[in-house]
Amino acid sequence: MTIVVQFFDILLTALWYALLARVVLSWIAALAPNNPITSPNNPVFQILLQITEPILAPLRRIIPTVGMMDFTSLIALFLIGGLRSLIQVAL
Repeated sequence: MTIVVQFFDILLTALWYALLARVVLSWIAALAPNNPITSPNNPVFQILLQITEPILAPLRRIIPTVGMMDFTSLIALFLIGGLRSLIQVAL
């Protein structure tokens, strides 16, 4: 594996984990609304939003919500996982 492929693999892996953390934090926010971890003032939560929103915003324009369920995070996780697999298989 070349250094460029390794860089993109690490980048996509970090993005995948950031999306997963955002999903978990959204569940915590739904179950415990007054939790300080999911507070808008929490810097970790703000960083996760800044990292993941550029990926999720375009998907939200394409994928409709089903009731109160937003599946864009799940689809983004699958897309990033597939992209990682393609990169690893290609080289």
